[in-house]
Amino acid sequence: MRHPIVKEARGPCFVPRRRDFAGQADDRSQMAENRQKLMLKVEIKYCGGCNPYYDRVALVRRIESGLKGKVEFVSPENDHVDFIMAVEGCRTACADLSSFDGKKIRLITHQDDAEEFIQEILK
Repeated sequence: MRHPIVKEARGPCFVPRRRDFAGQADDRSQMAENRQKLMLKVEIKYCGGCNPYYDRVALVRRIESGLKGKVEFVSPENDHVDFIMAVEGCRTACADLSSFDGKKIRLITHQDDAEEFIQEILK
């Protein structure tokens, strides 16, 4: 007995040629590239951690998960960075940021700053 959903094939079967799939793969990779171009590229700079009041690494993980698909966190070697996210362990924020002169810098000195940052990006 046949399954009720299965129907008999009538006429010649369609077998897609390799190039039919190649175009789709190109389209998908192009769409992925476009998505990457639209995402903000952010470099993370941590302070020295001399007197942290919170777990800086855990906070950055929370920011990353809250901004998944909106922000790409990149290494310092990346050619294109939209801004620097300076994660300071306390409100003193004494880390040397002089190497980033001329770049946009967003300071994170407290856990509340992280939530504000996430909301700013999601707007």
